[in-house]
Amino acid sequence: MYKSTYLTVRVHTVEEAMAVEPVETVDRLLWLVDVYDIQTGCASAVHRLLMSTYHSEQERVPGILPRWTKTMMTWVTLLHCRDSMEQDPSALAWAKSNNLLSTNGKWGADSLLTTLDAVALRWRKLAPCPEMKLFLNMLWDSCKTWTTNKHTQPCNAFEKKDEWYTLKPVSIMAMLARYYWFNQTMAQVEWFPTAKAPDLVHFFDTFIQKEKRHLKITKFREELSKAVWQRELDYGDLEIATHDQLGDHLSAYSCLYKRRPICLMQKYQNIISYGTYEEICAHFSDVLWLRLIRTHFINNYQTDFIKYFVCWEVDQHKHQTALRAGQAPIILERFGAYTVLSQGRVYGHGSIRDIFPLWVHLAETPHGCQIDMLKRAVFESSDAEEL
Repeated sequence: MYKSTYLTVRVHTVEEAMAVEPVETVDRLLWLVDVYDIQTGCASAVHRLLMSTYHSEQERVPGILPRWTKTMMTWVTLLHCRDSMEQDPSALAWAKSNNLLSTNGKWGADSLLTTLDAVALRWRKLAPCPEMKLFLNMLWDSCKTWTTNKHTQPCNAFEKKDEWYTLKPVSIMAMLARYYWFNQTMAQVEWFPTAKAPDLVHFFDTFIQKEKRHLKITKFREELSKAVWQRELDYGDLEIATHDQLGDHLSAYSCLYKRRPICLMQKYQNIISYGTYEEICAHFSDVLWLRLIRTHFINNYQTDFIKYFVCWEVDQHKHQTALRAGQAPIILERFGAYTVLSQGRVYGHGSIRDIFPLWVHLAETPHGCQIDMLKRAVFESSDAEEL
């Protein structure tokens, strides 16, 4: 028998639904049943629940729903409660300018999934804006149409049940995963106010030239390969690739093999394993520079630079409180670029080539590291050549 405290506070109105935040899994499922009945006005409450429980509830639903997770139940309830919006011409124009619009704003189930894949593929090259949010809302409205209804015509995204066609669970997961990560990464941009970064003259290229020698080490290239695969995964790809193996862990490399052309993976593997510094930089410059900086810190300060001073975009949801309380500057990944978080404000936005010198400038003695020599190496040309 499952314990439940929610049975004593069942919600009946929108106001009650907004006020109650169920904690236990059983309470959440009962709350979703009540909210599903209320429907109108509850979308924001269900969205809040989905964003806060996405990772913890990503497990199988016991019983007669194979390949369904508890988070998918929340997603279907959210779609049911959403109010549809009219198409916005400015949003369609924005999508067209970013090569994301293959139709006139009316998507079939297959073309909808393809569009979500295209948005995920370009996500790190886009800049958050009101038009982006409007376009995404149009996609979520289409998700509602194809998820919450039965259909008479088949397509690749459907499976047949009796005489009707409904979305496959993996198709629902694809829509859900894109929804979570798109909203999560956009929300993270708003966590901290932006401050003006100082104009710096640096000699990062001269500094990094001295670290290129590590490319001769096989172990370094192996670790670089793992880091590259993690960064190459598009948001939602991990959940889609592992959906048929719920509960099992798949490496980023295995997920990419399921989601990307094999010839492209082989090309990247060849570049990482045998390519020159310039060839690797042409595709994976920021990851390579961070790995070289990490090796420099381990050799000189016995400190893992990436572990202590870098927070990847995909991990920031775990560390929001720690990021707000952090003492040392932290490099944050944001939409394919990087910024420096220091004393509750973010500075700069660009590649590691410009952001690392900014981090060095803002840091004093991060985690007890005396980086005076590093400051001279980055900002004084003669010291960079001698380091």
